[in-house]
Amino acid sequence: MIYGIKIGSIDLYSLLVDCAILLYTLVDWNSLISNDHLLVLIFLIFINVIWQIYSTIKECRDFYKRVNCFSTPIGVSKDYKFDDELSKHYDVLLLEEINQVVLISSSSNMIIRKSSIKCRRVHSKEKRTDKYIKTYKSILLKFLNFKWHSMSDKGGAFYNEKKLCMASELYENRLSDGTYIVALCQGCYYNSFLTNNAYSICLNESGFIIDAPRNVNNYKIKSFSDSEFGDHIGVSTIVISTDGFAFLMRHNNKTAMFTNELLPTASGSVDFTDYNKNLDLQSIIINAVERELKEETNIKNEVIDKTVVTGFYRCLSRGGKPEFCCITYLNIDKLDVLEVIRPNVREQSEELHAIRISTDNNNFGSISNFIKSNISECSLPLYMSYYMMLDYHNIVPDIGHKCSIKDYEFRDCHRDLAL
Repeated sequence: MIYGIKIGSIDLYSLLVDCAILLYTLVDWNSLISNDHLLVLIFLIFINVIWQIYSTIKECRDFYKRVNCFSTPIGVSKDYKFDDELSKHYDVLLLEEINQVVLISSSSNMIIRKSSIKCRRVHSKEKRTDKYIKTYKSILLKFLNFKWHSMSDKGGAFYNEKKLCMASELYENRLSDGTYIVALCQGCYYNSFLTNNAYSICLNESGFIIDAPRNVNNYKIKSFSDSEFGDHIGVSTIVISTDGFAFLMRHNNKTAMFTNELLPTASGSVDFTDYNKNLDLQSIIINAVERELKEETNIKNEVIDKTVVTGFYRCLSRGGKPEFCCITYLNIDKLDVLEVIRPNVREQSEELHAIRISTDNNNFGSISNFIKSNISECSLPLYMSYYMMLDYHNIVPDIGHKCSIKDYEFRDCHRDLAL
């Protein structure tokens, strides 16, 4: 209800009037049942009956719409479009095996790995996103309504939490002393769902196809400083034990994203409460991903040795949403990890994979074989966490096909780049 009032789909004044009438009815009930106010009581009962009949008819109509409404992914079968500025800094990584496309930036990866990135909160992007959603609320709320009911039908939850969002690129603001500043803003999950997620899905409502106003076909992926999307920050990490085992999880069927798919040890997003103006961006990312790790696996803080940020990418099927990949090193071995790790049943299944790797001699053969043999079940966060882990250790990843944005845009002339 709070979100409905915020975007203007719920009339706050009408709601206050209804509440005032209800309050008057409760407080002055004895007066209403007296003979002097009998007509008022009858009138209120009549209005209530009419309202209940209307609500019942409306609910039946909405239910009919819901059962005839389903989501159809557009995905990479459509041509992504890009703002010209992005082609100077990003490459396209085509992940044919999982039918995904992402933007990656070697310069951004070097910045996030080597440089201290200061943070500054801004408000201009929050206003742009709010304005877009309010302008097209009649269409966008259909997407929100569909997602809420689809999650409810399978016993899952669809919460509107406050999120930390990107409002500038990592490379965009460099000071004379070599440090970087990134602009961040406050957003919420519903805002990102109605912008980033709705970008590449359409709804079929009683035979009519409904696209979001900003979608794959008509909206270019932009830099975060120009984007109208929520762009809340995603984080993922792969846990590694002292004896060189990586641990992978699987989502259950109650999650809003990557249902039943294999994931890194933890994957989620940065809450706005993770933001601290006195911390650099890397520290905020690390604190957020370790919080997600503890929430999703019940691993305690005392067994975490350190977390490093390995890379950054933008997910195109979600409107260029920012994602950070990490590795978390524990101070316990595999047997102890298996003793302490407890998947959160709200999101995770009981399935847990311990795969031997060796970061000392850069031997990642076992995890490579595991991902290749289970490619149809791998989520994008797992695929990219693995990709960034190899890249972080100066190994050329053997997955995906990298090309420039210009080559991607003209890939019809280059058959080797076709999806």
